[in-house]
Amino acid sequence: MKKKHIVNALLSAALLMGSCTKLDEHVYDKVDASEFLTRRQDVITDFLRPFEHAYWSIQGGDSYAVTENSTDEIGTFNRQGDWQDGNYYQRMHYHTWTTQDNFTNAAWTAFYQGIVLATNSLQDMESLTDPGKLNVTPVELADFKSELRTLRAWFYLRAFDFYRNIEIVTDVKHATQGNKQSTPQETFNYIESELKAALPDLPIRADLGDKGIGRWTKA
Repeated sequence: MKKKHIVNALLSAALLMGSCTKLDEHVYDKVDASEFLTRRQDVITDFLRPFEHAYWSIQGGDSYAVTENSTDEIGTFNRQGDWQDGNYYQRMHYHTWTTQDNFTNAAWTAFYQGIVLATNSLQDMESLTDPGKLNVTPVELADFKSELRTLRAWFYLRAFDFYRNIEIVTDVKHATQGNKQSTPQETFNYIESELKAALPDLPIRADLGDKGIGRWTKA
């Protein structure tokens, strides 16, 4: 028994002496801001990120279903037990929804996620003081900014159509609270001003060529 205790003590000492004392960790699920936007591909990736969400938002959050099922043209009704879903789609069609129905706020979330993503990327583009170092031309950078402003205006236009009273968000890097809802006239003026400001630097389809699919152009 005594011999066993000695062996255990020796093993413990060996483990302590050989254990790792350098506990610095490299985190792989985060990117330090200073290490991002250091090459052209980073700029392209940052620019395109909101577009991916934009494609999803066309049907995500039930935004497509609620715009169609709430009209006279389309209804999703029970078919031998299918699509009943607690009368979820029927409430869309007959305009009898409640605040408990997910689609009443899911579209808001989808649109504002797009607004935040577009604003974040736009602010990143605005932070580039020397795009040449990243192999990005001033014309390209102006294009990226204009397309992001247009994309954000598109999200606002859809939120405006859905909810009428919405809030305008133009800063996500420093703001920690939302804004008061704007009046419909204020929202209209903002969307119009953003599109007019973006128009001069938007590309034309012929210049984009094969890369023009899904992009915002002057047209």
